[in-house]
Amino acid sequence: HFDKAVDYLRRAYAIGEDQPDDLFLHVMCPTVLAIILAATGRDASELIEQSFDRARAARWPTGLAFAHYAAGLAHTDPVVRLQEFSRMVAIAVEVGSRQAEALGRTLVIHLESALLPRAELAIALIRLLRDLQQSGDTTTALLALSQVIMLLNGAGRLRTAALICGWLDGRSGRSAQSIGDHEAAVAAIARSLGDQWEMLYQQGRSMTSPEIFDLACEELDTIN
Repeated sequence: HFDKAVDYLRRAYAIGEDQPDDLFLHVMCPTVLAIILAATGRDASELIEQSFDRARAARWPTGLAFAHYAAGLAHTDPVVRLQEFSRMVAIAVEVGSRQAEALGRTLVIHLESALLPRAELAIALIRLLRDLQQSGDTTTALLALSQVIMLLNGAGRLRTAALICGWLDGRSGRSAQSIGDHEAAVAAIARSLGDQWEMLYQQGRSMTSPEIFDLACEELDTIN
């Protein structure tokens, strides 16, 4: 399936090369091809360089943001990947590209959870939750709260974690990268709390979004 996708995108790339005046095709065709090559472990270095060059020449920030996305996918070093995805988010925020921002933030959340010490991750999540609360990016906020649950579970803050679990009930708070860890954390919290779990879970379901955001940030602020 990946081979077919690569062949299709190579043909699309060739079409884009024949239409240099079409901004989207000229910039995004090499970028999209680079993304699929990088994601499937193939060498995308020349295409990534081309993506950066064309986005800069066109002065198109969104194209530049997606070039950073491709560059992040191409790296095996998680620190470099985090840097590239963070640049993607910064550019997207600056120009108001919500799609690129949401995609980049999801990747940043996942990498920060793996790389940062607990206290630093707590600070990063507080900052992220407040930004998302202000921007109204609900989808990314749900993913961030999923990471909050996992962090609170590891820190032994089980009652607050259970409330957030309840609030997330019926909502999609899992990314493809974290779904296993999320479910494992929820199960561990339920086991640890025993009879208290159902009461806290139901209480969380009745809480409002501002209440949950404030609760999460207040609890995270106590982690050191």
